[in-house]
Amino acid sequence: DLNSAINLKPNDPEALSYRANIYALKNQLDSSFKDYSNALLIDSNRVSVYLNRGVTYSTIGKFKEAVNDFNQVLKREPNNKAAKRYRAFAYIDSGEYEKGVNELSIFIEKDPHDIYCYISRAIGYYY
Repeated sequence: DLNSAINLKPNDPEALSYRANIYALKNQLDSSFKDYSNALLIDSNRVSVYLNRGVTYSTIGKFKEAVNDFNQVLKREPNNKAAKRYRAFAYIDSGEYEKGVNELSIFIEKDPHDIYCYISRAIGYYY
């Protein structure tokens, strides 16, 4: 039980991050963002927290915040494929089609087997 773990060790960023993920799945977004942010206050180098929070921001249409989180991942791990892909998706979803398409094209050159990049790039071309 994550609440029990957090009661035992309230400043554990991993437990906070896991609970944030569960809150996000349950659509309890205020609680989710609070736990993500608290986890990052404790350890600002946890790329998985930035990545998960960015995905959560994207799902509710907060693309600027999502891109900021994906940039934080890439600042710490410049070759993080998930962050690059999600950032490109966020650009396309926010209307920055050219930026998203360009990033996906670069990504596809490096990894031509990721079908979701082709799909998202096609959507970007459509707009």
